[in-house]
Amino acid sequence: MFLRPYISLTRTNIHRGVSRLFFKASSTSSVVTRTQFSHRKDASLLIRSTTRRYSGSSEGDGVTGHLENSLLWTKDELSQIITKQGQAPLPPNLNDRILNQVQVLLLTVNKNEFNATKSLLEPLKGHDSIFTYHHRLDSLHSTDTAIYYIGQYGSCVAAISKIDPGSALRTGVSFAPNLAYHCFRNLGAIIAVGVACGVEGKSRMCDVLVSSKVVNYDKARVEGGGFTSRGEAIPASGYLQQIFSQSEWPHVSKDICSRLSETSLPEIHQGTILSGPYLIDDAKFKAKLLKSFAKEAIGIEMEGSGLFAATHQTRTHCILVKSVCDFGDGKKNKTYQPTAAVLAADCVRHVLSDPQVPGMLSNQTMMKNNYQSE
Repeated sequence: MFLRPYISLTRTNIHRGVSRLFFKASSTSSVVTRTQFSHRKDASLLIRSTTRRYSGSSEGDGVTGHLENSLLWTKDELSQIITKQGQAPLPPNLNDRILNQVQVLLLTVNKNEFNATKSLLEPLKGHDSIFTYHHRLDSLHSTDTAIYYIGQYGSCVAAISKIDPGSALRTGVSFAPNLAYHCFRNLGAIIAVGVACGVEGKSRMCDVLVSSKVVNYDKARVEGGGFTSRGEAIPASGYLQQIFSQSEWPHVSKDICSRLSETSLPEIHQGTILSGPYLIDDAKFKAKLLKSFAKEAIGIEMEGSGLFAATHQTRTHCILVKSVCDFGDGKKNKTYQPTAAVLAADCVRHVLSDPQVPGMLSNQTMMKNNYQSE
């Protein structure tokens, strides 16, 4: 006996990107998910049925399974939600008041990460639209403009920004924190939200990885056909690690994760994440990195080392929250990126929904005293 969920996205929750779930019994050999999005008086934007199947493996610690043919979220679906969100430029007379309320900066890189995170952003209390704020990069050699999307994310006032991939570019993650400090005087935390490469035996497809520390594999000595690490692991914020470790997500997520069957709910894994300049899609190279830098690593991505280096000296609280979208084994594709990005964004939103978090983030002295170095 299987369950067949029917999901509809209504006007009242379009900004949350959430759903209401109705079950009907079915005796078929797979779970069929039917999604229907609606907004205001518009007709249905999308009705799509896909077969969803979960396969596991007993290899390693038993969590090497992955989602097969999972198209619960697609790039087009996320775009549909984004285009229906109300947004407006931040009025000049509200600049200081709104900018000073921002407590969390959510950094995304690719379009799937950005759309997934923004789809869960809501207008600030007392306002009808998400605010956009354009900040010109004040540099002799740059005419770039950073765009922030400001609204309510859980219980916190947050700004979302889409940056270039990697750490070295002038519009990349290494420069994002310093720019944000000029815009948001009361910024309490920076969270990189998105997708990452998983490690077989330590996570399943679309599981969420939360960094306890980041190891930069770009800082190494190359000899004898191998690498010797020359860098130090930089720890994530002890406070942010604590609130993520205490989270009951996804079991308490009654909207996004209600689209998944109980046996295929994603899990949160906290641990070391490798970070560097390469987009990994080679099993042998990945194995060499893990062996040389951090055998215990649970994932690999490209922005963490730059973010942690930029924020560690100022003791700004930061952490990586990224969902597994591939295993860097030569089979990389973007099939799972939208679903993985949505799950990572939903995990962050749930953690930031704790009513105590805004108070902690607003108390900079307390936050710095609670910052834990390893």
